[in-house]
Amino acid sequence: TPRTPRTPRTPRTPKGPTAEAAKAGPTYWGLVAQFWAEQLPPTVANVLETYEGSAYAYVEDWIAVALFNRSNTAAWLGFAVTFVVRPFAGLVCGVAADEFGRRRVLLASLYIMFGATVGQGLAPAVPYLGAAWMFACRVLQGFGSAGQVGSFTVMMTESAPPPAMGHAAAMISVSGWLGFIVALAISTALNYALSPAQMLRWGWRVPFLLTALPGGLVLYYAHATHESAAFEREHREPEDGGARVDHMKADLKATVLGHWRTGLLGTAGVLGVSSLQYLYSVYFRQWLVQACGMSTLQASQVVLAGTARAVIAG
Repeated sequence: TPRTPRTPRTPRTPKGPTAEAAKAGPTYWGLVAQFWAEQLPPTVANVLETYEGSAYAYVEDWIAVALFNRSNTAAWLGFAVTFVVRPFAGLVCGVAADEFGRRRVLLASLYIMFGATVGQGLAPAVPYLGAAWMFACRVLQGFGSAGQVGSFTVMMTESAPPPAMGHAAAMISVSGWLGFIVALAISTALNYALSPAQMLRWGWRVPFLLTALPGGLVLYYAHATHESAAFEREHREPEDGGARVDHMKADLKATVLGHWRTGLLGTAGVLGVSSLQYLYSVYFRQWLVQACGMSTLQASQVVLAGTARAVIAG
């Protein structure tokens, strides 16, 4: 007698924490992991941005002798010109990011920034020509850094899932402090390992040239970064050029008039934080050497310890 086929069992619905977690979606740390899988290259680029800005300051004494005829004033002007350019470049890059996309402006800024940094390490030790070369690279670096910081900040906040928004915003500051740590650690190691003659001939170039490899990797992986969903939503419906410009002007006017107090407060906050970062990481180190009689190595260790605490707090 043929057997009666068995009725297949209905799979059991899982109960308990696993089922609730599946219904609730990814956990907080799961969202953070997904976010970092996409935004790691721009974050590393932000580390390199502050690294490049501070590396010059940590080898300024050698640059003054090699390129600026022993004039520390001229060498510090070369440091400052980057920050003079950045506000104006930021305005240009901000409008370009709204029009053409955060990703495109970020990539263009990275090419300019990394090219200018490596160019500083290749500056010819020739009177006047070397100084002019360095100034030109510093101007380009200021332009590239302004575009990188603005695009990176917007991409981080627009791409972050709402539950992890605080984590994404904190990493903007943390990645900046990491750049100071790396630059100070490398410059301190070079000053400790090389003789003064070696530092003057080629040692001061090393911090700039070292960005070639990580910068190339960041550019390679940054090309795979997606445009933020917020920008894609805004530009999903095609508009002609005139209508889009009018739309941008209206949005800018509404933002400035409706949120000017918040804008001033945010601007003042960024000015304060950025000033304190360079005041502590650059000037304080020199003050410890000149006013307190510390060695360069001891002063660097003090600044490294304080900067590491800032990273942990962030």
